[in-house]
Amino acid sequence: MLRVLVRTVGLALLTVMTISAYADAEPFLITTTLRPNLYAVEAGGLLTLSGFFTPSGALPFRYDEEHFFGLQPTSPHLQIASGSLISSRDFDPPIGGASFEDVFAADGYLGPRTVQGPASSPVTPLRTFLVPANTAPGTYRYSYGVLFLPPGFIGQQLFDSSLRIIVTPSAVPEPTTLVLLASGVVGGICRRRRMPDHP
Repeated sequence: MLRVLVRTVGLALLTVMTISAYADAEPFLITTTLRPNLYAVEAGGLLTLSGFFTPSGALPFRYDEEHFFGLQPTSPHLQIASGSLISSRDFDPPIGGASFEDVFAADGYLGPRTVQGPASSPVTPLRTFLVPANTAPGTYRYSYGVLFLPPGFIGQQLFDSSLRIIVTPSAVPEPTTLVLLASGVVGGICRRRRMPDHP
């Protein structure tokens, strides 16, 4: 009985010493960096964000969820090509410069599930988005980040707020262009039929 009590007290002291060693250390920080941070896409088109992660400590960090913020009132919500939207909130007036926040679950995430500090992870694809077809041409600002958690501890996250998406007009012809093209084709066919055959 005494031996069990000594072991229990010893394990409790070891746990307290480990926690206090982490408590005295700098807070754990993991930074999301997008590479590239500027994308050009047609309205209705797809784009895949790529980037890497830099943890401040030597702990392994595991994926939890992703956050996507619109940084101007005109920034449209982007749809995800696959996966689940956990939540979506619009802010009017904006909060901390963000006009909305979308949170995504793990399905559809293309990046690493764990990151081992202190070295940066390699650049990898992260998630594929669809720009709504009715998006007006222009440059839109966003912030994107992946929430990674260190084991048993709270960490701080630094998301990349330098994301710029340039939306160009869709290449789909307008109805008037289609009518002109069709009438030209029909006119050419009719003209060819009228031409007499020369022997």
